[in-house]
Amino acid sequence: MTPSISYHFSTVARLTARGFAARGLTSRLAFSPANSARRGFYQTPRKRLFGAANKPSTSLSGMEQFKIRLIQTEKEFESIIINAMVKEGWGPGLQDAECFMACDPTAGFVGELNGKPICCATMAKYGDSYAFGGSYVVDKEFRGKEYGKKVYDAAVASVKHYPTIALISGLKGEEINKRNGFRSLFYGAFFIFNIPTTIACFSETSITSPGVKIKRIEEVNKQALFMYDTTVFGFERHGFLSKWLRMTDSHARVAIDSEGSIVGYTVARPTFITGSYKIGPLFADSEAIAEKLLKAVFEELLRLEGPAPVVCIDAPTKKATKLCERLQGKRSLELVYMVMNDLPDACFDKWFGYTTVQLG
Repeated sequence: MTPSISYHFSTVARLTARGFAARGLTSRLAFSPANSARRGFYQTPRKRLFGAANKPSTSLSGMEQFKIRLIQTEKEFESIIINAMVKEGWGPGLQDAECFMACDPTAGFVGELNGKPICCATMAKYGDSYAFGGSYVVDKEFRGKEYGKKVYDAAVASVKHYPTIALISGLKGEEINKRNGFRSLFYGAFFIFNIPTTIACFSETSITSPGVKIKRIEEVNKQALFMYDTTVFGFERHGFLSKWLRMTDSHARVAIDSEGSIVGYTVARPTFITGSYKIGPLFADSEAIAEKLLKAVFEELLRLEGPAPVVCIDAPTKKATKLCERLQGKRSLELVYMVMNDLPDACFDKWFGYTTVQLG
């Protein structure tokens, strides 16, 4: 059964915080250099991603066998990883499985005990230079028994040689991650919006961007949009965007300046929480353009049949959080973007909303 708005948004801060706290805690184990080994990136044959970690391990009782393997199909990604996220109250998008597999078909890791999936993790790889650690979930009855540590170690081992590894953590996990080689880059927050309230704020602030027009995704050159995303995000992800921009019932908008150049874009996608959408990414050359994009999307969502949906944004930076606060978003969870090794080659000043906290 799909959770209702009343269930989710009365508990979203508690549930989401618990999810991030769990992921932050495991970073102490998973991102320890002593627990990792150099491995090939996602273009390497699947069996080489694991090495010894792929071999079943037997417990002291001799009765339990634990095995780590890659998620093989979109259907499996949906049933294991997306389903685990839904149970934790994270509210993933309805078509996230398809998009995640398009981003990196070897991003999903699952730990199985006697053939039953009990934990999972994702490590999305962008070429051979950037990796992002996302979802990490262990079934409640198996927490604290080292199974989660093993599956996350396997995920991290597959990218240990990468110049840049990043993650998004809750504040509870920040110090743990710092002790294991990560450093905090910027702070943000998770916001929940009531559309009628926010639209009233648009009319009050009356921020304009002279010469900037908002267009539908079908009205712009796809390759130009891909190039803009690569510049702002920092890494090429065309396969992923081909799916992400055209999800069923999603609402994508692109900002075009007076010279015809793309200066921002955003996507709102429906989630597993009934009557809710998530914004991401929200990339824009300025705060005014970001607001103009949000205004176009919010107004379209308000025209949908039925009650106005609730909208969520993971705001990455101080500038982004200020925009969300001015638009009367409810600040529900503090976030921190952390990196290991080199800085990502991204235009962070143009980030007003993460694509997802699972993919960066």
